[in-house]
Amino acid sequence: SEQAEKKYFEDINNRYSELRMLRHDMNNHLSAMSLLLQEGKLADAQDYLKEVASAMEASMPLAKTGINALDMVLWSKASLAKESGTEIHLELEEGLAGVDVTNYELCSVFGNLLDNALEAVKKLPEEERRIQLRVCRQMDMLCIFCENPYSDVKTENGSFVSLKADAKNHGFGIRQIRHIAAKYQGTVEINTDNQIFSVSVLLTTSAPK
Repeated sequence: SEQAEKKYFEDINNRYSELRMLRHDMNNHLSAMSLLLQEGKLADAQDYLKEVASAMEASMPLAKTGINALDMVLWSKASLAKESGTEIHLELEEGLAGVDVTNYELCSVFGNLLDNALEAVKKLPEEERRIQLRVCRQMDMLCIFCENPYSDVKTENGSFVSLKADAKNHGFGIRQIRHIAAKYQGTVEINTDNQIFSVSVLLTTSAPK
C-alpha cells in the first residue's frame, strides 16, 4: 500500500540520518577519548572506545551491492536485526550494478524478504535468531535465497500464511515478491522443511518489460 511504502522509506531516511549524526559527532568522541588519555584514565578510555566501535559497527552497511538505494535498505534491516539480537549473514558473490531490474523492485524484494524473516525469528530464543541471505548471478538469472528458522508459519495451497495477527501484511509482502518475479519471467519457491523457512527468488534479468 502507499502508506506502507511511505513508512518504509521514512524508516530508511531515519536510519541514514542516524548514520550522518554519528559521523558528525565523531570529533566529539575523539576529543573525549583524548581527554581521558591525557588524564591517565586508560580503563575509561578503553570502555569509551568499545562503545564508539560498537556504534560504528552498527552503522556500517551490510554489503556494498553497487546500488546505493539497496545498500541503504540492507543497512536499515541489519540495524533492526541488531536491535532484536538477530544475526544476518549475507553472501554476495558479486555486485548487482547493471542488473536489469529497477532499484525500486530490488529494494522491494530484499526488503520484504528480510521483513518477513525478522518477524519470524522474533518468536525464537535470541540464540536461534539468524537469517541467511545469499545472492548470486548465473547467466541471465538473478538468484536470491533467504532462509531462517521459524515457529509460527505454515503454508496453504502453496502460499505462505503467517499465524501472527499481522498475517495480512506478510501475505502482501510475498504477493509483491511474486508480482515482481512474474514481471521478470521468474519464480518464487517457498519451503518449510525441518523448521527452516526458505524463499528462493529467481529473476530473468534480460526479460522484456
